[in-house]
Amino acid sequence: MLERPGADWPFNPDWTPEFYEWLCKNARSYEAMEREVSQILGYKWQSLTDKQFKMINIDLGKSYYMFS
Repeated sequence: MLERPGADWPFNPDWTPEFYEWLCKNARSYEAMEREVSQILGYKWQSLTDKQFKMINIDLGKSYYMFS
């Protein structure tokens, strides 16, 4: 099994070793993760700060889908 120190998840047999290497490399820092997500989306993307995340209040009884 392919494992890397510091990875929070085991290698999934559906993943290629190259994808797993990319995942582990880019999960090491917020900056690397934000850079890769931005590249995939085609625009600058930033994750929420811990403070912003803690301020989120979600009503679990409400549907947030347009067509529900």
